[in-house]
Amino acid sequence: MRNTTKIYYIPGRFFLIVLLWIGWVPHAMAGEVVVIVNKDNPTTNMTPAQVSDLYLGRNRVFPNGEPAHVIDQPRDSLLREQFFERVNGMSLNQVNTYWARLTFSGRVLPPVAQKDSSTARKAVEGDEKAVSYVDEIALQPSVKQVLILDE
Repeated sequence: MRNTTKIYYIPGRFFLIVLLWIGWVPHAMAGEVVVIVNKDNPTTNMTPAQVSDLYLGRNRVFPNGEPAHVIDQPRDSLLREQFFERVNGMSLNQVNTYWARLTFSGRVLPPVAQKDSSTARKAVEGDEKAVSYVDEIALQPSVKQVLILDE
């Protein structure tokens, strides 16, 4: 009986190109991350430092002194990774470790996470004191952008 199994050889360069392309695609598809608030919120713009302080629990109020209800994305999402790298240069691992330490100490709880940008946007639409970040694709006129985080 003859063996009909064929073995295909993939040249090294082709394999390397495919690996590089796979690693590049998520970054190429990454768009702007937009920090949003409710359209009735008086806040019109925020700095990356102000947003970072909200998301690291260092501050729980908007620049005008009003309380902020901080809404996050899922713990291991690509959007959350992009957000923290752009807003304060922290990796997702650093952020998760930071929050694990704070939560264990009992000083402060991490922001409430929604399942995706659409859900986060809807939460902001229904809460005048809410702040979140979404992918630019999820941006709607029902919310107000206060910061754009480019690549």
